[in-house]
Amino acid sequence: MSLCRRRIFRILLLFSTLLGFHLNFRAASLTVNLKYLIEDGAREGAKISILRDGIKWKTIKSESKKESIQLELQHEFLLSFSRPGYISKQLYFSTIVPASITSEEAKQISCHFTITLFRQPDPKNPIIYSQPVGKIIFKKELDNFDYDTDYSSTVLSELNRVEKASKLSLTRSEEHTSELQSL
Repeated sequence: MSLCRRRIFRILLLFSTLLGFHLNFRAASLTVNLKYLIEDGAREGAKISILRDGIKWKTIKSESKKESIQLELQHEFLLSFSRPGYISKQLYFSTIVPASITSEEAKQISCHFTITLFRQPDPKNPIIYSQPVGKIIFKKELDNFDYDTDYSSTVLSELNRVEKASKLSLTRSEEHTSELQSL
């Protein structure tokens, strides 16, 4: 083999090796295992819409209470959980990890959570959450993904307030209907 061919062969070999490492890392993902519950309702129409880096990426018709979703590393995702007649919720995931994480380590990363949708108390005045109900980010000190606790505690107090108000509104609506029926 001539010297020129050997150099071309070595360059191609090096390029394909580097490309293989890059593709292997890009294929690494965060495994999200979730329980997707619908309070007092069937699953018909339940879905998960996913934006990756702000662009529509995938929609999953959720026919099961348990789902497993692979989110590629080095992206931002917004998962929207919805069903007609229910209050929709969103979760934000940043799968950006430090360059020191190897592709083998990344393949071992997963997180688990439960999300529950509640019935809209008044379809004429629907409750809409303007922000995600949780943010999941990579925490260097844990060397893993975790909730952004500051954000989550603020949102949790707002969720509790809205859920109490919606249950109270639903109870009042049922009482009002009973009163009208007794007249």
